[in-house]
Amino acid sequence: MRRWVKGQSSMEYLVIMGFVIIAITAIAGLSAVYSRGASDSAILNQVDVIAREVVDTAEEVYYQGQPSKQTLKVFMPDHITNVVFDSNHVLFYVRTQSGTNEISYYSPINMSGNVSSNQGYRRIVIEARQGYVWVNGT
Repeated sequence: MRRWVKGQSSMEYLVIMGFVIIAITAIAGLSAVYSRGASDSAILNQVDVIAREVVDTAEEVYYQGQPSKQTLKVFMPDHITNVVFDSNHVLFYVRTQSGTNEISYYSPINMSGNVSSNQGYRRIVIEARQGYVWVNGT
């Protein structure tokens, strides 16, 4: 009878440890999924702030007229693949878990220029010219 009791407690211990391992694995998997989503959200928020700042400053410089100029200092996040100025739009191409997203910001003024999409701090010079605004980020 004593042997059966010892074997039963060992089996109960193994069953409990099995449930604990399954629970820990499930929690680790869920946290990995949510942390990737949070990372994408943080990058998209950074892009939103940068784009709004560029568009607002471009409008301000344009309405002040030539030769006004302003310099922005921004941090470009890692997952930006391209930045395009298409007359009245600034397009950011951002790589996320779901693929590449095109994020567009409208401005009533014409903008042209180029901004490096490499990660790091950038100095973006926004300069009023005849009929448009030139944006250059190095």
